[in-house]
Amino acid sequence: MKTIDAALVLVDISGYTKFVNFHSVSQVHAEDIITQLLEAVIDAAEFPLVLNKLEGDAVFLYSDAEGAAPDRVAKDVLKQVQGLFEAFRARQNSLIEGGLNGCPCDACSNVHTLKLKAILHFGTVIVKQIRQFTELAGNEVILIHRLLKNSVPMNEYLLLTERFEALSGAPSMGAGQAVREAYDDLPVINGKAYAVSYAAPVAVRQVETMPAAMVAKVDRRLWWAQLPKRLFGKRAFRNLPG
Repeated sequence: MKTIDAALVLVDISGYTKFVNFHSVSQVHAEDIITQLLEAVIDAAEFPLVLNKLEGDAVFLYSDAEGAAPDRVAKDVLKQVQGLFEAFRARQNSLIEGGLNGCPCDACSNVHTLKLKAILHFGTVIVKQIRQFTELAGNEVILIHRLLKNSVPMNEYLLLTERFEALSGAPSMGAGQAVREAYDDLPVINGKAYAVSYAAPVAVRQVETMPAAMVAKVDRRLWWAQLPKRLFGKRAFRNLPG
């Protein structure tokens, strides 16, 4: 067990709870879509920014600043995180253009509604090894997770704590919105939230869908097997059971 100074990054998909519903087929498709989007984010991160753990619809990453200039680490992390948004949007567009929304379920019809938010912080953390897993702990880890619940009125943004921005400088994303958050078990946290601006998701295709009442009467395997031919002649959703 040891302590290190590190840049911490928590990336979270906005709209996840609403996106995943209780219909069995939609839920399977929703989780596959979320998985692919998270994979795109993880694949875009480069050393020394490394994955610590997956947390449902969120990704927790960090960059060890030991032996390095903290400002250089923060600047590198900020640049990388901005690239994570581009990777997320590129995969999102790929899913839509690839025909996933040719499926009439709620999940595949609403890929375009998902957004990304990222929280960046810098502090001293405890690193402990539990079997083959590296665990980060301490007040700074608690703080960045608390910031997932905040007062920012946007659903797609980059939130930098005051300490992180003092090292990284402001991103080139226009003027930030001041953030001041208070939690019962932590000191008041100050920071800035920046709206992320990039091309909107590609348009969602309008496809023929079966009424819900009819879907309930049709054998599910037969319906999904015939769906590609009925719609565009494309292959079925790649992760459906055969």
